[in-house]
Amino acid sequence: MNRRRKLLIPCFLGLLCLLCSFYPMRLGAQAGDVLPAQNWNRVRILDLNSMPWVIPPKAPEGWKLKNIHTIESTGGGINLVFIPPNWAPKDPRHYDKANGWYYFLSGETSIIYYRSPQDQVGEILRFRPGQLFTGVEGAIHGFGPQVIVPDGCVVLDWHDRRPVLVPIPFDYKETTFNGRPWPFPKTVDTRDEPWEKSAEGYIVKKLYDVNGATVELRYYAPEWRSSGPMRYADFDRWMYVLNGAFDVRAYEWPGDSNAKLLHATKGQVVEIPVHSIFGGGNTIEPKDIGAWVLVWRERGGKEMDVP
Repeated sequence: MNRRRKLLIPCFLGLLCLLCSFYPMRLGAQAGDVLPAQNWNRVRILDLNSMPWVIPPKAPEGWKLKNIHTIESTGGGINLVFIPPNWAPKDPRHYDKANGWYYFLSGETSIIYYRSPQDQVGEILRFRPGQLFTGVEGAIHGFGPQVIVPDGCVVLDWHDRRPVLVPIPFDYKETTFNGRPWPFPKTVDTRDEPWEKSAEGYIVKKLYDVNGATVELRYYAPEWRSSGPMRYADFDRWMYVLNGAFDVRAYEWPGDSNAKLLHATKGQVVEIPVHSIFGGGNTIEPKDIGAWVLVWRERGGKEMDVP
């Protein structure tokens, strides 16, 4: 699939930073259309382990990223972001005009959040591996000498659109945000969340659901197998392998009788674009210890049998 690159400026935890991203081309058919063979997208593996780190122009010193996806229509998207040890932010108190989530893979950091503009003290939220932080538009945050990144930090960083920083000085008078109480972010420690059994038989922790954008933590046990017809969806989704490995069965078009088995291991992403075909027999086949997988999508939609 042809792809083109473009720059964007996302904000990780409100830290304004210039990051570089790449947008994958998508085809514009509607759900339920029978597409010509050449117009089906392809499931593929993004190997973040071998992908080089990019140092964007004008980024804070030491920051690096690996782009996974860019939403061309909004400027949002998702990156793997590295923040170096001892980096201390200096941005003023503000909120971001964007929704997002951040999954911490390694390292620790913290940030000060405020319940309202009139809150002069705030609360220090600390983030560690295995936590999912949901940044809500309008959530006020800032920094101080106690907010540092002691050992460096690696995080998956997603926004629904290009964030815009809105300063909130300490003498700000507004008592509501667009007529509602000022929002406060949520932190989910995935270790504390209960597992649920899905209809397909794997177990899942549902972590995030905002305007059709979702995040789930799944575990596919070694003995787990699926069955069913070839499927496709009218939305994009990604599967980041946190640990373990699995094979995913994919096809190039509806008449393709030879499934391609794609092998995904720790640190790799399975990208399942809109109108790409998977399934038919063992859609996902876990290996060895099974597979712990973070699965996300950017919007709602339907999954359908291939016509």
